[in-house]
Amino acid sequence: MAVSKKKKGTKCTSVKGKPKSGRVWKREGKRKSDIINVKSLHKSWTTRKKERLEKDSIRAHENALKAAILLEKQKKRERTLENQKRREENIKKSEIVQKITDSSKIKRMKKKELRKIETRILPEARSDTNFNPVVVPLEGSSGRLPDEPIDGETSC
Repeated sequence: MAVSKKKKGTKCTSVKGKPKSGRVWKREGKRKSDIINVKSLHKSWTTRKKERLEKDSIRAHENALKAAILLEKQKKRERTLENQKRREENIKKSEIVQKITDSSKIKRMKKKELRKIETRILPEARSDTNFNPVVVPLEGSSGRLPDEPIDGETSC
């Protein structure tokens, strides 16, 4: 038997021939511990920083969208309030108003008619410094006072 001399810098690789069992199709595999790669419990600093930046950008985008939605809602609420005020003003302008200057008429009214009466200051009276409040029948009432005759009726 001859012992071969090893040269410096060369590695000895074992040359494998035909397996003893004769199963040539079977190759020597790796160990299970070499195959399984366990992920570390902690992520690297760069990946953590990258994820944090992504989360921050997503959160900022969500906040911007929420703010836009809130602004839209607020504008819509303001518009509806303005429209409602305008509608009420228009209703008050178009109302048929009856002034009651004689307080004895109010004393003679029935309870039901008194419920349908509202005190209001008319635009003409607002300009004066001394004004008397005006009692106005609300919509839904007959529009006449108890002492006034109905069309075609004569008082006895």
